[in-house]
Amino acid sequence: MFGERGDGKISMHSSCTSLRTSALALCFFMPMHGQTANTGAIADSVSDRSGGLVAGAAVAIVSEATREERTLTNDGQGSFSTPFLTPGSY
Repeated sequence: MFGERGDGKISMHSSCTSLRTSALALCFFMPMHGQTANTGAIADSVSDRSGGLVAGAAVAIVSEATREERTLTNDGQGSFSTPFLTPGSY
């Protein structure tokens, strides 16, 4: 058998190769997490009237159709991102 030595033990090289192949195959069968054809995202930043970025601002994302609301606080650079939104106007 490939990878076996005369003493019946599998060599370290073929064990590592099998492990890498198994890990790679597992990646293809794991569920995908991310944007899908049925969702979208909004990403932007908050700035004041002079154009300076505002950190820690409260942000509300509201669907015009359903009035569903998501609230969040932007990051230290003034940016925010809201993934997994249903398609529509916000």
